[in-house]
Amino acid sequence: MKRLMLATVACLLALCLVSTAFAATQRIKGFDFLVDYSMSMGWKYKNTKQTRIVLAEELLSQINSKIPGQDYIAGMHIFAPQSTKVGFGNYDRSAMGAAINTLSDEYVADRSRLSVGSGLDTFSGEYSAIDRPGAVIAITDGAYGQGRDSVNEAKLLYQAHQNICLHIISFANEPEEQAIIDEMAAINPCTVSVKAVDLLNNDAAVNDFVEKVFGVKGKENTSLIMDSSDVHFAFDSDKLDVSQLKVVDGVLADLQNDSALQVRIDGYTCSIGPAAHNLDLSLRRADSVKNYLVDKGIASSRITTRGHGSDSPAASNDTLLGRKKNRRVEFNFFK
Repeated sequence: MKRLMLATVACLLALCLVSTAFAATQRIKGFDFLVDYSMSMGWKYKNTKQTRIVLAEELLSQINSKIPGQDYIAGMHIFAPQSTKVGFGNYDRSAMGAAINTLSDEYVADRSRLSVGSGLDTFSGEYSAIDRPGAVIAITDGAYGQGRDSVNEAKLLYQAHQNICLHIISFANEPEEQAIIDEMAAINPCTVSVKAVDLLNNDAAVNDFVEKVFGVKGKENTSLIMDSSDVHFAFDSDKLDVSQLKVVDGVLADLQNDSALQVRIDGYTCSIGPAAHNLDLSLRRADSVKNYLVDKGIASSRITTRGHGSDSPAASNDTLLGRKKNRRVEFNFFK
């Protein structure tokens, strides 16, 4: 009889996990963005020149632009300190985007060092408002700091809320931080856990994350026609992408066909990030195009470069696609 009871309990537990895991493959009906605002999110992320909170803002903007449809109950909360950025209600992509765009602007370095577990503990009581199946999408570096045990709070989240799944975008720099996130992710097979470094400047990876979390393929929900005469760059990058070579090769042909022609290359950035960093980045973008032209045989003396940082935007920095358009270089010809 005792063996039968144990087998029954094990079966019920297995069914519970299967049910929860299955929820992550369905189209979800509600979600919350839970954003780490602790002190360590103001530190530089590995192998980048940007802080974690700046990169978190950019990734959330990308995800928000790709969320399939509008029919959700959604919110956004931050922790360390704890605050509601968007209260639970009908999902509005524009309103969510506007709230996301304030993240790095409102962040200050003098923050507390609470764990992601403290954020889960604070807002778990509000998650009954999320329609099911639902998702909590945590953006965190996993640093323990002070406060609640993150792994235990993730377990309590599942106990308190049926058919909600915790997903994690990790900004961990240290193995100890990632270990905490990995342990949280292992609690339930429904969890989608990704490293931020694998999403940054990888549109296909962001699409894959959105599809797995939301249960439906995501796509850009706003169209934007780029100026065909400009060259555009990925976020926080000065690398000249092969997709932009058609424009650059057109400039190359003009310079090859007229030996008296000279060009000034003006570099720009979006508004995310410190002004000094953006000024340097904009010049490096212009120089990367110059280097390409010089490597193709154009005399360096015929090319000048200037960096303007985020000055003179070509589009609004309040939208993801507007910021994409602002990450550019422009060409000015003269004799």
